[in-house]
Amino acid sequence: MDINTKYRVFRLNFIEACLRNTLKKYTKQYIIEELNEALSQEFGEERKISERTFNEDFKYIKDALEDNGLTLKSWKEGKQWYYQYNDTDFTINDIPLTQKDIKKLSSAISLLKQIKGVDLNDELLNILQKLDAQIKYHSDKEYNAISFQQTESAAGYIYIDDLYDAIMEKTVIEILYK
Repeated sequence: MDINTKYRVFRLNFIEACLRNTLKKYTKQYIIEELNEALSQEFGEERKISERTFNEDFKYIKDALEDNGLTLKSWKEGKQWYYQYNDTDFTINDIPLTQKDIKKLSSAISLLKQIKGVDLNDELLNILQKLDAQIKYHSDKEYNAISFQQTESAAGYIYIDDLYDAIMEKTVIEILYK
């Protein structure tokens, strides 16, 4: 896991722990202060979360709640807004994969299997096989949107994500070839 992902997972879990705690009242600012202290303790360096990053993490949690038919309780006392989960048993760590997630993972696995020259060690291959089996179990059909004949970096390779999304969403696009 790369370090940015590790920080994000830590932040999300910490914010969620605050929102699930019914013994304290948490404002966004109080959560940020506590989180900054926890980040410094956990990673042994002076780490500060920006308000923008916090708001993105907070929105992610709020959206996850709404996607699962839940809401975030908020109330105002004086000038302060406080936040808490309505359902303290809910956790973002238990959210099942959506069909869109499954399709993206399936396509990623298919692409990884096709790339020649990428050294996939036994451990990663084992994980890919397990993931592939789970995806096939949960999906209704397998659909390979892209297939490679060669995988060397090409000049237009930077557009592969946009092309892939257009194919998967069955969106008509216009390509000007020069």
